[in-house]
Amino acid sequence: MVSSIAQYLDAANSDVYKPDIYAANPYENAALTNLAKIRIDPYAIATQMRDAERRGRYAINRAGGLSGAQKHYANVASILGTQNNIANMMSGVQEKNNQYKSQYANALYSAGAADAQRRQAANEYAENYYAQAHAAKQQGKQMAMYNFLNQLNQYYSNEFKRNQFNNMMDMYRDNQKLDRDKFETWKKGLNNNGSGTNAPINNKPFWMLEPDDSKPYPWYPGN
Repeated sequence: MVSSIAQYLDAANSDVYKPDIYAANPYENAALTNLAKIRIDPYAIATQMRDAERRGRYAINRAGGLSGAQKHYANVASILGTQNNIANMMSGVQEKNNQYKSQYANALYSAGAADAQRRQAANEYAENYYAQAHAAKQQGKQMAMYNFLNQLNQYYSNEFKRNQFNNMMDMYRDNQKLDRDKFETWKKGLNNNGSGTNAPINNKPFWMLEPDDSKPYPWYPGN
């Protein structure tokens, strides 16, 4: 029974917990940070375009063979062309940056969905693990109680059999003592009245004599 109690205490004191197997993507933050930084700077491109325009107008103004009016029209055309090119560039850059923002947003959504999926899988594993561990703990306690009750029942069964055997042995000893007392009493009757009226008529041993129902119990020869 001590082993059953120890088994029960071991099961009752066993630690039941929820393990956390969640693991984040170690490259996720770095990838998202780099993706967020992807952007085209239109002002740097516009500066380069204006620098190119100034160099072109400088060349126009330094060119020979052109009248002042021709140089003026050429400079105006260069300025207008540069402004048109800058406007087109700004529109294209804005569209491209919007695409980068959309890609970043999609990446954030995908990363969040993947992280949520990993977290959900970790939580499901933890819940299943906890449920199984708790069931195993309860099963261990029940098995310990079952073994304890079986051992206790076996103990009382053995005690009952032992007591029954002892009672039977006591009855056997009492019967032996009673028989010895009868025998001693019978012998005394023979010694005192060997030729008298109380002497037994039959000289057979007392255990071979038939009982006399007319005499009170306990019956023995000569009573």
